[in-house]
Amino acid sequence: MNGFGEEDKVCRKYDVVNDITYVRDLSNFNDLRIKGKWKDSNRNLGSEYYISHCPQVENELGTLLELWIREYDKFEWKNKSDKDILIENFNEYATFWKNKNIKYTIIKSDIKASYYIYEVIEYDKRRIELMGINNKKYYRIAIYNFDPNQYTSIEDFLIGIFTIN
Repeated sequence: MNGFGEEDKVCRKYDVVNDITYVRDLSNFNDLRIKGKWKDSNRNLGSEYYISHCPQVENELGTLLELWIREYDKFEWKNKSDKDILIENFNEYATFWKNKNIKYTIIKSDIKASYYIYEVIEYDKRRIELMGINNKKYYRIAIYNFDPNQYTSIEDFLIGIFTIN
């Protein structure tokens, strides 16, 4: 049962004691942990909110969260360090955004901890994303349609997902 007492194929279980929803990534069948109560968004993947073929969940306030987390083999990137891979990957996205006239702003980065948090404004839609590498996994986590008063810190919320998975 998800955080709303419903059964769905994405949000598999809600831990009442720790306030964590376990989300099933159907592309690799791993469970991801997210603080709070979440359920499958049941939105069309081709809708206005979309990173990739990844779980998209929402809470009771309509906040959308997309979780793209994949294990990687460092040899895929010619034995580069996590730091080099992250910088190179972020720069590729930044170049793409610049070429498409999409506005972005880096909010926080910690190269030692291997992540960037940034805001992207595309077609008047605002999202905050975390891109990072942790425990041999590559992360892109995006949050949309959120009330800033809902979270003490969006950055801490995203870092929390990044560090517990």
